[in-house]
Amino acid sequence: MTTTVHSRGPSIAAMFAALDAGDAEAAFGYFAEDITLTFGNAPAAHGKAEVAVALGELVGKLSAIRHDITGLWDFPGKPNVVVAEMKVTYSTPDGRETTVPCCNVLELRDRQVTGFRIYTDLGPVFPQ
Repeated sequence: MTTTVHSRGPSIAAMFAALDAGDAEAAFGYFAEDITLTFGNAPAAHGKAEVAVALGELVGKLSAIRHDITGLWDFPGKPNVVVAEMKVTYSTPDGRETTVPCCNVLELRDRQVTGFRIYTDLGPVFPQ
């Protein structure tokens, strides 16, 4: 399958930068009201309010988060889908920093995210 670097890269990067800065208002400005968030095998969150709860549960366990985008692609015939590959560094209150690979699939409508699927392994971040 042929891929191209996505033309909406700056806005996707800005969304992740807002998340990294802890600026929920700016980050949520990129989300459609009817967004669906699926994080790994967790139940999907539907709508901004549920997404805020789901992301808040994760962020509440962290002192910081950083997304370093390493690839951003769209696909011919699927102009509303963007795939973002990245390394995400999670900082926990005990001072640990753990970087894990991540892939996100974002569905867009009118430059807003309607579908946000996150594929990563948080096991190394929160070992049991």
